[in-house]
Amino acid sequence: MRLLILAALLGATVWLILRGFRRPVPGPGGRRVEGDATPLVACAVCGTYVPETAAVTGRVGGAERRCCGEACAAKLREGEGR
Repeated sequence: MRLLILAALLGATVWLILRGFRRPVPGPGGRRVEGDATPLVACAVCGTYVPETAAVTGRVGGAERRCCGEACAAKLREGEGR
Protein backbone atom coordinates (compact mmCIF):
# COMPACT_ATOMS: atom_id res chain seq x y z
CA MET A 1 0.00 0.00 0.00
CA ARG A 2 2.86 2.37 0.80
CA LEU A 3 4.44 1.63 -2.56
CA LEU A 4 1.19 2.50 -4.34
CA ILE A 5 0.91 5.86 -2.51
CA LEU A 6 4.57 6.63 -3.19
CA ALA A 7 4.16 5.82 -6.89
CA ALA A 8 1.06 8.05 -7.09
CA LEU A 9 2.90 10.95 -5.42
CA LEU A 10 5.91 10.51 -7.69
CA GLY A 11 3.70 10.39 -10.78
CA ALA A 12 1.81 13.52 -9.70
CA THR A 13 5.09 15.35 -9.07
CA VAL A 14 6.50 14.43 -12.48
CA TRP A 15 3.21 15.41 -14.16
CA LEU A 16 3.18 18.84 -12.46
CA ILE A 17 6.80 19.51 -13.39
CA LEU A 18 6.30 18.53 -17.04
CA ARG A 19 3.09 20.52 -17.24
CA GLY A 20 5.05 23.65 -16.31
CA PHE A 21 7.33 23.26 -19.35
CA ARG A 22 4.53 23.17 -21.93
CA ARG A 23 3.83 26.31 -23.91
CA PRO A 24 0.35 27.71 -23.24
CA VAL A 25 -2.08 27.89 -26.15
CA PRO A 26 -2.49 31.59 -27.08
CA GLY A 27 -6.07 32.80 -27.04
CA PRO A 28 -9.31 31.05 -27.81
CA GLY A 29 -8.44 30.53 -31.47
CA GLY A 30 -5.97 27.72 -30.87
CA ARG A 31 -2.31 27.47 -31.67
CA ARG A 32 -0.54 30.24 -33.51
CA VAL A 33 1.49 29.30 -36.55
CA GLU A 34 4.99 30.79 -36.42
CA GLY A 35 5.62 33.54 -38.96
CA ASP A 36 1.97 34.34 -39.69
CA ALA A 37 2.08 37.86 -38.22
CA THR A 38 2.41 40.89 -40.47
CA PRO A 39 5.16 43.27 -39.26
CA LEU A 40 3.99 46.65 -37.98
CA VAL A 41 5.59 49.99 -38.87
CA ALA A 42 5.17 53.35 -37.18
CA CYS A 43 3.68 56.29 -39.06
CA ALA A 44 6.29 59.01 -39.63
CA VAL A 45 3.75 61.73 -38.74
CA CYS A 46 1.48 60.53 -35.92
CA GLY A 47 3.32 57.42 -34.66
CA THR A 48 0.39 55.06 -35.14
CA TYR A 49 1.42 51.47 -35.86
CA VAL A 50 -0.05 49.97 -39.03
CA PRO A 51 0.60 46.69 -40.87
CA GLU A 52 3.55 47.04 -43.23
CA THR A 53 1.36 45.99 -46.17
CA ALA A 54 -1.15 48.81 -45.48
CA ALA A 55 1.38 51.62 -44.95
CA VAL A 56 1.67 54.42 -47.51
CA THR A 57 5.32 54.63 -48.58
CA GLY A 58 7.04 57.64 -50.06
CA ARG A 59 10.41 59.37 -50.28
CA VAL A 60 10.97 62.63 -48.45
CA GLY A 61 14.41 64.21 -48.47
CA GLY A 62 15.94 61.09 -50.00
CA ALA A 63 14.71 58.83 -47.19
CA GLU A 64 11.89 56.34 -47.46
CA ARG A 65 9.16 57.14 -44.93
CA ARG A 66 5.96 55.26 -44.13
CA CYS A 67 2.65 56.74 -43.10
CA CYS A 68 -0.63 55.31 -41.82
CA GLY A 69 -2.69 56.88 -44.59
CA GLU A 70 -2.94 59.54 -47.26
CA ALA A 71 -3.74 62.34 -44.77
CA CYS A 72 -0.51 61.78 -42.85
CA ALA A 73 1.43 61.34 -46.10
CA ALA A 74 0.19 64.77 -47.23
CA LYS A 75 1.28 66.30 -43.91
CA LEU A 76 4.69 64.66 -44.32
CA ARG A 77 5.09 66.14 -47.80
CA GLU A 78 4.19 69.56 -46.34
CA GLY A 79 6.91 69.21 -43.71
CA GLU A 80 4.86 68.43 -40.60
CA GLY A 81 6.43 65.01 -39.95
CA ARG A 82 8.43 63.97 -36.89
